[in-house]
Amino acid sequence: MAVTKVLSKRMRLDRLINYVANPDKTDDYVLTFFYHCHRTNAVKQMRETKERYSKRDGIQAFHIIQAFDRGEITPELAHQIGNEFIKEHLPDYEVVLGTHVDK
Repeated sequence: MAVTKVLSKRMRLDRLINYVANPDKTDDYVLTFFYHCHRTNAVKQMRETKERYSKRDGIQAFHIIQAFDRGEITPELAHQIGNEFIKEHLPDYEVVLGTHVDK
């Protein structure tokens, strides 16, 4: 059965993005998607957005987790579902999606 969680994060953006897009977990970046930001400077872009809206303190990001039982769907389908979720529900935000295949 699929589970979705939304967590507010106060940790540094670079640490969270490095975790989400970790190449060891995302099949060497194959299962990553950078939306309204670029892999090489996503942290900088997100920090600039936070500055522009005076949101430097407190919650730094929201970490949305979709979890599926092993064998329930393929990693590629899980990644496609994540992409579609972002485009439908987060069209104006900078988003880093990483589909983890290590667990």
